[in-house]
Amino acid sequence: MDVSSIETKIVELNGFALSSPYQFGPNLGQPAGAKSIGFIELVAEDGTVGIGETYVGVYAPELIKPVAEFLSKSVIGASVGSANIIENLRELPFVGRDGLIRSIASGVEIALWDLRGKMLGQPLWRLLQGKRSVRGYASGGSAASDTRALLKDIEVAQSMGFSHFKMRAGWDDWDTDLSRIAFAADNLASEGLMVDFIMGTLRPPWTPQEAMSKLRTLESLPIFWAEEPLFPDDFSGYAALRSASNIPIAAGEAFSSRSDYDSLLNLNCVDVVQFDATHSGGIWECISLAKKAMDLDLASAVHVWGSAVAIAANTALASAGPGIEFVEVPISSLAINDHLWVDPPQISNGQVIPSEAPGLGVSLTRKTKELFPLIPGSGYSLK
Repeated sequence: MDVSSIETKIVELNGFALSSPYQFGPNLGQPAGAKSIGFIELVAEDGTVGIGETYVGVYAPELIKPVAEFLSKSVIGASVGSANIIENLRELPFVGRDGLIRSIASGVEIALWDLRGKMLGQPLWRLLQGKRSVRGYASGGSAASDTRALLKDIEVAQSMGFSHFKMRAGWDDWDTDLSRIAFAADNLASEGLMVDFIMGTLRPPWTPQEAMSKLRTLESLPIFWAEEPLFPDDFSGYAALRSASNIPIAAGEAFSSRSDYDSLLNLNCVDVVQFDATHSGGIWECISLAKKAMDLDLASAVHVWGSAVAIAANTALASAGPGIEFVEVPISSLAINDHLWVDPPQISNGQVIPSEAPGLGVSLTRKTKELFPLIPGSGYSLK
């Protein structure tokens, strides 16, 4: 169905953040006991509302509203079917290529696709000509969790039919992390253990020498991939680590610009390219990244660590992007999700089946906003 035929104008752009507790307790980095989430609303002249999410909400929730107000002058008055809105935002001199504005523009793009799907009465995955289901992996295992909490997450993942499970490490001393990783490997009934070392958020991050030393101690374990074992833009370090490591290296979710992804790909930094529609330029940009990865014979996977909006948008992306092997499925569900879903995706034998509801299958009501107001200090922090 041709979205360019939608001539209805956009009359309003709103950006804001809400805070939601986890349904199964707090995670590392949530000092207020809740996760902050960044939302974008696009309102069309016929009253239809599209919902998007930006990953900036996790780290700088207070900045979403003023940046969205700044971007609104480039969006309001454009038609819902316009192909130029997001590209025009990217072309803002100096500030539009990456970082804060690029991430928030990703949320605008998701809201635009939600708006298109709702106006055409089509689920987004079908509008993008995607597959009916996508392979998922379960994501849990906070970097601060003990083995009992890890086992609980693994059991939940297995009960949902997932053969692949991701845990976090890097926060504790290495002996503790090594025993946690070995425990998870022993209790996972497959060789699908992914380990996220979260060096994009920890300070100081490991050096390439430290990372290589630690990965060598894991080589006897069935590790499917080692994720973000270095600071995200240490491209030379990643290239050296990948060439020396027997464990596949995954990274990329921290990037919002084409140039960063070009460096990651052209310098042979990773075995698995990761991206997230809420941060990496939006759905269409991520589909383009998946094509580039496939052309280079690299695997790609979709990162998800947000609300129902992020889950729905990234599931649609994974269904439509060529060569995408996995979409991440967070086990630590947010309480707000029960209020956002119109029709959630279904999970069967580790496959994620997108909703048939128009757009993303989500709705953000005034009541939901009142139930989950932004809690001061709920942005990610390890202090």
